[in-house]
Formats: sequence, C-alpha cells, structure tokens
Amino acid sequence: KSVGDIKWNDPLIYEMFQKADTLCIPEFETDFIRDMLIKTKPQNFNDLVKISGLCHGTNVWTDNGEFLIKKGVSLSAIPTLRDDIMNDLISVGANREDAFKISEAVRKGLFAREKANDEIINLFKELTKPLGNWYFDYCSKIRYMFPKAHAAAYVINAVRLAWFKKYYPKDFYEAYLSSYLSNPYNLNPEEKEKYDLIKKLLDNV
Repeated sequence: KSVGDIKWNDPLIYEMFQKADTLCIPEFETDFIRDMLIKTKPQNFNDLVKISGLCHGTNVWTDNGEFLIKKGVSLSAIPTLRDDIMNDLISVGANREDAFKISEAVRKGLFAREKANDEIINLFKELTKPLGNWYFDYCSKIRYMFPKAHAAAYVINAVRLAWFKKYYPKDFYEAYLSSYLSNPYNLNPEEKEKYDLIKKLLDNV
C-alpha cells in the first residue's frame, strides 16, 4: 500500500482525530491540540485545516475561539486562517481590495494592538454585521494568523500518517521508533515515556 491508496473522506480517519487518538501524528499530538480536537470534533479535512489555524495563530484559540466553540458557534463559521477572513468578507459583498486590506490588518494584529485606523475599523464593523455580532470582537483579539496553504500542507501529512496508523499500526509504530526514537538510551524522561508506550502498543497489535 502507498499514500496513493488513501481515501481522504474516510470517516474512520477523522474519528481518530475526534477522539484525539493522535499519538505520533506530527502537529496533532501535543496536549494543547489534543484538547482542541476533543472540543471541536473535526468531521473532515477542512475542519483539520481550520484547527491547524487555531493552534498556530496567536490569540486565535485561547481566550477567543475556544469561547465561541463553547457557545455553539460552528468550527466552519469561525475564521481561523487569514484566507478565511478575506473570503468571508467577499461573500458578504466587500470588494477584493478592502477584503485583503482588512484580512492583512487582522493577520498583523493591528486591531488587537489598537494600531488600525478608524476608517478600517468602521468598515470592518459594517461588513461583519451579516456574519454575526461575535465576528468583529473575535478578530479584534487576534495578534497573528496562519496562512491556509501552510495549514493544508501540515494536514495532508497528518492525514497520511493517520491512515497508516489506522490500517498498518505495526508498520507505523516500528517506523516511528526507528526514525524518531531510534536510541532509547539517550532519551529524556518524556521521550522515554513515549518510547515505552509505543513499545507497549506494538506488543498489542
């Protein structure tokens, strides 16, 4: 089997992310993002791209997007990447120049740092009315946003590895140990704990 055999809409793969079964999956195995996965329950590839934006941005999740999820705002509605804001604004009638200018201002944290001028603040407030009362407040807290292309590249790699982990766990864990934890005698305590856990998982495959 090869990566060409992967079905990108395989529900069993996304179930792994929903349950935060992401040990050894780069970008998705820290406690921070595993907690995020549990709370957002990603359903598809696009959701994972959104989540990549949440975890790589600054003030995008903590004390911000996390609250919206708790309030019932859908992950798909929340702009987590700089491209999302531009596309959302265009969808409600903004011209491309204004949409790009505003998305750049949010990406750079100009609203959060109170460096945006009154003209762009008023324009953004007016344009976001159809998107929800929360939209402007959420964006005004953001200090940095991740680009969608980078997020998509990370997710492509993560889904590929999750597929191998799901259907070929023995090969997956053996490859991981040989590649990343090849010398168990020079590991720090956290790496040693991970090594022992993977060895245990291998014994049960």
